[in-house]
Amino acid sequence: MVLLEAASLGVPIICSDIPENRAVIQDNTLYFRSGDIQDLANQIQWAFDHFPNIEEVARRASETLIQTLSWDNIALQYEQVYQHCLMGDVSKLSFYS
Repeated sequence: MVLLEAASLGVPIICSDIPENRAVIQDNTLYFRSGDIQDLANQIQWAFDHFPNIEEVARRASETLIQTLSWDNIALQYEQVYQHCLMGDVSKLSFYS
């Protein structure tokens, strides 16, 4: 949730490259290799050195989040899940489409 909140505010994000983060933010952030402190330091330095670039990346992350993970879209996805469950047809559910 913290990652989503930061992205929704347009705050520049540097996060680990775990699949869960990549699924949410996609290519709209700087990633560091999970567990690699030096890579994290390098990404932080890059962000300081290229602040206009990281601001643009943050803006794109915010826009992507609004388009794909808005409450309106999430509510529609829940509705589809419930409809499939009520019809007993859960084989057609796709959570990442």
